[in-house]
Amino acid sequence: MKTYSPALYTAALLTACSPSVNPDNPSGQNIPANTESNGKTIALLNASYDVARDFYKEYNPLFIKEYQSKHPGTSVSIQQSHGGSSKQALSVANGLQADVVTMNQSSDIDLLEKKGLVQKGWKQALPDHAAPYTSTMVFLVRKSNPKQIHDWNDLAKNGVKIVIANPKTTGNGRYAFLGAYGYGLKATNGNEQETQKLVAAILKNTPVFENGGRAATTTFTQRNIGDVLITFENEANYVSKKLTKEQFEIVYPSYT
Repeated sequence: MKTYSPALYTAALLTACSPSVNPDNPSGQNIPANTESNGKTIALLNASYDVARDFYKEYNPLFIKEYQSKHPGTSVSIQQSHGGSSKQALSVANGLQADVVTMNQSSDIDLLEKKGLVQKGWKQALPDHAAPYTSTMVFLVRKSNPKQIHDWNDLAKNGVKIVIANPKTTGNGRYAFLGAYGYGLKATNGNEQETQKLVAAILKNTPVFENGGRAATTTFTQRNIGDVLITFENEANYVSKKLTKEQFEIVYPSYT
């Protein structure tokens, strides 16, 4: 029986922000862009975490169509800015002029609340504490699972190379770290010392800490680095079903 700790995907509207940046500029430096002028032309910037880009490519046209059906004559454009969740939150806190933020950790939006960019009580503004859905951490391995990776302890074996996003700047990487740590505590009946040894061995087998979840996916699937990618379930499904079919398999660890 699998036990899941949900990875939160949280959203909030920013206060007193106008779009004035290039969404393809991950550094968050301000440069001119279209802004709302007369109520009929609206440009929005959504700052989000790395692996959400494909979701919004499909969702944004649907949102625009729905909005325009209720507000005839209005022109709407939505720009996207993506990167590691915590890195994105810091960019907004430091001046990235976003209108909407969607992060994969509530702590990243809490940071913006403390900065006065998000109103207090944002978790109660939308259903389910502003978390539209949850996901669990899984392993994406190459076809036929040549290294026979089935659980977290297999990641600590000699010769296994792991790819994850950076736990210091991304929610994706942080959930990977916490997944390993949680498994260690469960497997050792709460022995912190043994758990730390396990996690240290896993991190030692990680030659690449990417700056975002999608960057980690690209490194594993296109640059052919590593034996296993630790990532969100929805990202693994995207790879195995849409991006590169029949080349990878998803492994669900016993505990995450």
